Amino acid sequence: GTNANGDLLVGRDYQDGNPLVNDDKFIRKNLNQKLTLTQAFTINFLENLSLRVSGNWFFNQSTSESFNKDYIASPGNYVRTRNSSASYDKIYNQTYNAVLNYRTEIASSHHIDAMLGSEFFDTYNNGFTAAGSGAPTDDFMDLGLTSPEANKRSIDSYHDRQRIMSYFGRVNYDYKEKYLLTLTARRDGYSTLLNNRWGTFPGVSVGWALHREDFLKDYLGTDKVVNTLKLRASYGGNGNVSGIGSYTLQGSYGTNKYDGQVGYTMSTLSIPNLKWESLITKEVGLESRILNKIDLSLAYYHRTTKDKIASLSLPASAGFTTITTNNGDMQNQGVEIGVNYQMLRRKDWDLSFNWNTAYNKNKILKLPFNGVENNRQGGLQVYDPKSKELIWVGGNQEGQDPNVAYAYEAIGIIRTKEQLDSYALQLKDLIGARTLVHPDVYNALSSSEKNLYYPLALGDVMWKDVNGDGIINSYDRVYMGNTVPRWTGGFGAALRWKNINLSTRFDYALGYVAYDGPRAWFLGMMQGTFNTTTSVFDTWTPENPNAKYPTYYWADQLFKNNTSRESSMFYNKGNYLAFREINVSYRLPKSIANRLKMEDLSISATGQNLHYWSKNTLFSPESGSVGQNGGGYPLPKTFILGLQLTF
Repeated sequence: GTNANGDLLVGRDYQDGNPLVNDDKFIRKNLNQKLTLTQAFTINFLENLSLRVSGNWFFNQSTSESFNKDYIASPGNYVRTRNSSASYDKIYNQTYNAVLNYRTEIASSHHIDAMLGSEFFDTYNNGFTAAGSGAPTDDFMDLGLTSPEANKRSIDSYHDRQRIMSYFGRVNYDYKEKYLLTLTARRDGYSTLLNNRWGTFPGVSVGWALHREDFLKDYLGTDKVVNTLKLRASYGGNGNVSGIGSYTLQGSYGTNKYDGQVGYTMSTLSIPNLKWESLITKEVGLESRILNKIDLSLAYYHRTTKDKIASLSLPASAGFTTITTNNGDMQNQGVEIGVNYQMLRRKDWDLSFNWNTAYNKNKILKLPFNGVENNRQGGLQVYDPKSKELIWVGGNQEGQDPNVAYAYEAIGIIRTKEQLDSYALQLKDLIGARTLVHPDVYNALSSSEKNLYYPLALGDVMWKDVNGDGIINSYDRVYMGNTVPRWTGGFGAALRWKNINLSTRFDYALGYVAYDGPRAWFLGMMQGTFNTTTSVFDTWTPENPNAKYPTYYWADQLFKNNTSRESSMFYNKGNYLAFREINVSYRLPKSIANRLKMEDLSISATGQNLHYWSKNTLFSPESGSVGQNGGGYPLPKTFILGLQLTF
């Protein structure tokens, strides 16, 4: 905004306020130069034996400069440090492949397709950064003009290299296209790992095309009823080492002062024995085509993640905050179903429908031994009404699902004095910075005691006292649900009438809960001059006693924790149905296109991410980390018009 003289106002500060005030104060210059070269050739040794060799080189060079002129940080507060910086970065990637292919047929019945190959990948990154401050004017951003005083200038350089060497092979075999066998194997070596750089990942799959068996043709009437019927089973593994820095596992040292002397201390632990994380998948399935109209697929899978790589928190006594380690084994299992129905197929008409769904369940199989029950890592204790004892839930525990949510159960809002008396006279709430009690209890306290307590009031939340001890504490959390969908899938339809095509696609997720952390923050924990949600108009006031949400306290300054504690108030069913896409296209008849001197002409219109049906109150049901605290931007609605001409 502006003042009475028309001058721009910065607002609260330059980050949350009016960006136009300092629009010309921050100079940024960035330049990227990229070059990619690819070369490949094939050698045919024999009719059925060939070798393909390829190489790819990628070079990226970037420079950046930045300079901050004098700017207004907040009303009346100017920043005159004139920070300046520059950097240079270079990346060079090389990839080389050699693949040997062999294919043969024996006695018209045995078919063999084999492949053997290797790959080498190398990436090297180096550069430097320099920074300074205290330039004499806003007119010069050169680093050489910054202040030479101590602690006003800095310079640093860096380099980074990673290499991966891989060997892989595959053999496909079939007998009369009835009995199918595939063998695969790969061995990868990764420079980031130290004592366990190599991982081996085999695989095998078998299939039986039952519809090609004569005895089943006669029995099922394959040509009329069951057109294809195939059984398959597979076992396979692959590896993962993503998210590990090039030198993370080697450990690092940093400088530190002790007794006035500078020395080196270990800042991160060395982890020489980290291994590849491997994913082993076992699967059995069925594929069939019925009546030349219905395509059906059904599969059961069992996936085990072994030696899962994770970053674990360490106690303060360890001297380090985290450690990257192989943290046990996890299991995923479920079913996948797919159906495609070709309902109508005529000269001018086609109509088909499709549907797929998948069910998945997770469980932790094994964790490193730590001497506690189920080798539990993290978690929390809650009161179990069935056993009437405290039990450990959440965190990571052998035999349990890691994706569960526990929270406090909000049983309502205190709307009348009668409710306040009934709820709070014999109760203490210990969750916040101060103990919450009934106003009469608070008024009877001494002055010093009042510094540790605060009175409940109309508009506050009533919480379920699960164990009935008159105290609301961490043991009173209850199960909210699973934070990962149990069911996922989609469905769609495709219609053609002459040269007009229409297709739609929907997808869904079911069987999980989502926590609306952003709304909880807006309704009591936020600080600053931010826009907020319209939900604040539905908070309790004496004039709005039937509001959905409790009293709004800016930055929760009265210690009520009405919205800052995770509770059932902000957990919702995460289930959603998404109208993912609709596409309409028209192709001009070829005869008309030819008269217009064209080979083909088609136009299309597409809409994507058009609508959600969901009780989920997040900005998007698909926001990242949706189960626990998801915010994030929703997927944008997209509209695309297309025109394709072929001459």
